[in-house]
Amino acid sequence: MDNEYVRIKALNGKALGSDEFRKEFGIEYAYVVGGMYKAITSAEMIAVLSRRGILAFLGSGGLRHEAVSQEISSIREKISDGVFGVNIIHTPKNTEAEEKLIDLMLDNEIRFIEAAAFISVTPSLVKYKIKGLTRNEHGDVVSRNRIMVKISRSEAAEVFMRPIPDSIISELLCRGAITASEADLAAGIPLADAVTVETDSGGHTDGGVAYAVFPSVMYLRDRIMKEYNYRSKIYIGAAGGIGDPDAASAAFMMGADYIMTGSVNQCTAEAGTSDIVKDMLSIATVHDTDYAPSADMFEMNSRSQVLKRGTLYCVRAKKIYELYNRYDSLESIDSQTRDMLEKRMFHDSLENVFAESARYYPMSVIQRAEKEPKLKMFIVFKSYFHRSSKAALNGDEKDISNFQINCGPAMGAFNSFVKGTRLENWRDRHADEIAVLIMEKAAEKMNEFFRERFIAG
Repeated sequence: MDNEYVRIKALNGKALGSDEFRKEFGIEYAYVVGGMYKAITSAEMIAVLSRRGILAFLGSGGLRHEAVSQEISSIREKISDGVFGVNIIHTPKNTEAEEKLIDLMLDNEIRFIEAAAFISVTPSLVKYKIKGLTRNEHGDVVSRNRIMVKISRSEAAEVFMRPIPDSIISELLCRGAITASEADLAAGIPLADAVTVETDSGGHTDGGVAYAVFPSVMYLRDRIMKEYNYRSKIYIGAAGGIGDPDAASAAFMMGADYIMTGSVNQCTAEAGTSDIVKDMLSIATVHDTDYAPSADMFEMNSRSQVLKRGTLYCVRAKKIYELYNRYDSLESIDSQTRDMLEKRMFHDSLENVFAESARYYPMSVIQRAEKEPKLKMFIVFKSYFHRSSKAALNGDEKDISNFQINCGPAMGAFNSFVKGTRLENWRDRHADEIAVLIMEKAAEKMNEFFRERFIAG
């Protein structure tokens, strides 16, 4: 017992999680930083994390193709041989843009992508996975390009853990997107190398409970791996609500191969958002977030978790959803409500908002909107979500009441954890130091847990 006690007591942050995961992904800590919208997970943040042996994903959501390319170049200038990846958000209404982004990943030899908001296996993801497949000396298929899928439901996880559909492999082969050799190697392997189980978190989430959802996905992984006799392990990570060492240690105790953080990283010196947003986040508590309609499918009440303290975005986004369902056109909205929309939310006439928004849609859609009042209203209302996000990122203080700041309760947990220390000031917070601090303190928590039980025994 004494020898075993010494071994457990020696646990440190680098020993948490899966050794295999760290080795295969070329990192020192089983700690991953997820991609955040419009490069909030910035090139600078990725660089400091990579230097500490931590994998981080560039937030490509909301960025134009050229901007993503520039960010990748900027990262490579800072860390020529460092490990990093790019977050890819599913765009079901624009598969061409999604495939173009995947091609950019292949052209730039990006070896890790974080696939978010995907509910099914798509040809673009399969192409990324298949390109460059080889066999090692043992005859096992080896992936050069690795996919970490972020999901919040077990049924979504299942489709990525089962073998890649033959129909998609055949389609890619017929298109000449892959070779016959690559198609042969792809038979019987899963798309996902790792699955991140995202529970109650900032941004899009089903608000799941980690202690229920995570184990169910882990059990599912074990059954599928046994069913198909996979030679390589599919790693399972935990995300959502992880902002302090206690949450991190709980995730590892549940069996997580790695953890992923998000919210806490946007309140750091390296985060690609405004100082005023960081000021607001640095005083948030675990009770200062709420769910609001989001830009993606807002008409169907698609929701994301946001900061509610210091901004009226949550209330106003819900109002947008209510008005969209109540009225059939902009003209049918009563004058008092229209006045509120124009003066407090859009700061412009609704007609001008539509004219400005038209620049971002194909001419065919705008021509339809001129004839279909409901579509025109949709385009105008949808622009509120983009305007509110832009105002926050730019730090437009006069529009603070409309700031959209995606954030989960992990932010408040971290603020509580560092209260009274130098890290209470966000200007002293650095993403790599936060990562190491959470991991090392989590290891201490686990050492204490085991020590107490050994003593009690």
